[in-house]
Amino acid sequence: MAADGLSALVCGVCGYAFLMSMWRCPRGTGDYQQQRLPAWFPVLTPIAYIGVFMIVACAFLIAVSGVVESGVEMSQRYDPKLGCPLGTTCEVTFEVKEDMEAPVYVYYEIENFYQNHRDYLKSMYWPQLHWLNTKDKCESDDCVNKDNMNKGEHNYDDRDDWEYLLKSNCKPLWKDKGRHLSPCGVVPNTMFDDVITLNAGRTTAGISMREDKIAWKSDVNNVFQQPLGFDYYVLGPGEASTDPCFTDKTVACQKAVCDQYLPTRKEKKRDFEDKTSAKNYKEFWNKADLERCFGYTCKGAPVDAKRALDVPFGEICKEGDKAVFVYPDPDKYQYLYETFPDVISPLVGVESERFAVWMKIAALPTFRKLYGRINSDLKKGDILAFDIDSHFDVDAFSGKKSIVVATAASFENTFLMWAFVAVACVCLAVAIFFGLVQAFAPRVMGKVRYSCLNPRPKDA
Repeated sequence: MAADGLSALVCGVCGYAFLMSMWRCPRGTGDYQQQRLPAWFPVLTPIAYIGVFMIVACAFLIAVSGVVESGVEMSQRYDPKLGCPLGTTCEVTFEVKEDMEAPVYVYYEIENFYQNHRDYLKSMYWPQLHWLNTKDKCESDDCVNKDNMNKGEHNYDDRDDWEYLLKSNCKPLWKDKGRHLSPCGVVPNTMFDDVITLNAGRTTAGISMREDKIAWKSDVNNVFQQPLGFDYYVLGPGEASTDPCFTDKTVACQKAVCDQYLPTRKEKKRDFEDKTSAKNYKEFWNKADLERCFGYTCKGAPVDAKRALDVPFGEICKEGDKAVFVYPDPDKYQYLYETFPDVISPLVGVESERFAVWMKIAALPTFRKLYGRINSDLKKGDILAFDIDSHFDVDAFSGKKSIVVATAASFENTFLMWAFVAVACVCLAVAIFFGLVQAFAPRVMGKVRYSCLNPRPKDA
């Protein structure tokens, strides 16, 4: 407290001294107002120009070393043209040629896929991805996308308007077999869905691959949110159920099972001060189909994992555990877990890290996206054996797909490298040109006859 008081006293004294000095000086007579501050007035001679271009050229040549490939990288292509047809499991094996320091990243690489095309970029409807799970999130009005609430999805008085919103924003992919896609659009529904696993039996002992924490934490926690009305419950060890819904995904659980494990699925979770939101929110809970729930047998991490959970690997449930879940209006919507059942869990949905990685649009037609990482050093001669369940079709766009194993320093940035080299070469060429001109046809500084504003005779 004493230090804070002393600081305030010093500030007050300095401010008072400054004000007194300003009052004693006539207005407009300071160095700043009279432009008497010290300044540097460089004379841009030809030699100075040459020096500037040489410095810029050297700077860009030195910067090239920061973007040129300097790490260790291994890549192997797999697709139907190389004997890996869709619907099969392919084996890809790498033998480490030189030591690789951890972390070692595993990417999938796709060629000739234009994610940055305008028609591709705009084929999605963001409000579908911004609903907030009312089960375990905040309780303020900001938790629910009011634009979505007030203008479309669950405004049951204007279903035609909702149809128009989906069709206009998500064309050409907004419906499948009579049900609306949630989320709709080409971007979310062309997700990379190959399953890549590290085969422990054929891989050098002690090497494992983790598939968690591959997406931005802010994306999976805030940007992508499950639809309003979603809820789930993981059955405990003593809560075994023989309901057929756990073995047949198309069969809904009995009402008694839903009432037992999800008794509050139809209850309103909060009230709104905004009248329009409150009206539509109440209407949703009164009219949305939340009666039916479905059973699910967990696959464990990384499929059944959420980064927001403070548990190892973010695992919601272990492999073999049973869970029940509910989504609103299952007859009207086809949700992400139904579109990609091999990589998306119904308990996670759009909050999947794999989905968040895909939704980061690539700028170039050949791109890599992170799939996993190996947190142990790899030695020369180690074997990495991957089993890949091939589902992603690249023949439809004449593309290629590969698996890449690389260290952090080996991420390829060829375009930036050649851009730096090009700038350096241009600056170097200009410097050499000016140097030759100055050497063989120098211009004498201060000659008035070179001035176009004040021409003089040639002998001036």
